[in-house]
Amino acid sequence: MFYYLLRTRQSVRKEAIKVARALFFIVFIKFRKTLNQQPSCGNAPYLNLL
Repeated sequence: MFYYLLRTRQSVRKEAIKVARALFFIVFIKFRKTLNQQPSCGNAPYLNLL
């Protein structure tokens, strides 16, 4: 039982890492697009998120 829980926790961690990586790439691409579109003064709210 304990081994099963441990194994599922490891797989959950791997899935979470995959999801976090995908989300990071999506946010990064959107952030780059907003940097390219907006003037430098408009980037302050985005920079505060980082």
